Amino acid sequence: MACTTNIGAVRVTTSDFNVNSPMLIGLYRVELTIVLFHTQNDASVNIARSWHRIAAHTVGPQFAICDILMEPMLMRAFNQVKTDTSHPLHPYSQHAWPLILAYRNGLPVAMYKSSDISQEKISFWALSV
Repeated sequence: MACTTNIGAVRVTTSDFNVNSPMLIGLYRVELTIVLFHTQNDASVNIARSWHRIAAHTVGPQFAICDILMEPMLMRAFNQVKTDTSHPLHPYSQHAWPLILAYRNGLPVAMYKSSDISQEKISFWALSV
């Protein structure tokens, strides 16, 4: 995954995630990275349109975007974590799309839970993680 600073979000794919490890949905990054996982539903389309602008105006964390429909192996990994209630990352798999996760040291550490997808709210949340 290419590094980005205040220029927008980078696209991530299955190859950016450690889907073959026991963690399944771990990211191959140690930096604080805010990832938008989206589909083609209305809510996903709306936030995906704004994601690069939000990324460009939020100093600090890296931002990434993933079209989960284009990544069947990653979708399968999320589903495995979701069905395994004893998995340590299970709380981050209880979701609807779009899903915004904050990753630190390669693992999810927070999930954006607000229905407010404004630039201000997401930026504030990203800086508070």
